Amino acid sequence: MVEKAEITLARIEERIKTLFIRMDSHELSQEKTDKKIDKLAESAVKSAMAERMFWICITTGVGGLIYYIQL
Repeated sequence: MVEKAEITLARIEERIKTLFIRMDSHELSQEKTDKKIDKLAESAVKSAMAERMFWICITTGVGGLIYYIQL
């Protein structure tokens, strides 16, 4: 009876150990994914800023052209 309990306890310990190893690898994977998402967010902000500057320049150019044509 005691031997069966010891064996069962050893199996449970192994399962817990395996579970913790899996959790650690999952956390590492999650951290890598978070870093990639942060990099993508930074590049998206830069792209949006560049696009705004492009449209500001186009709008200014067209507005200036129309203003000088009316003179």
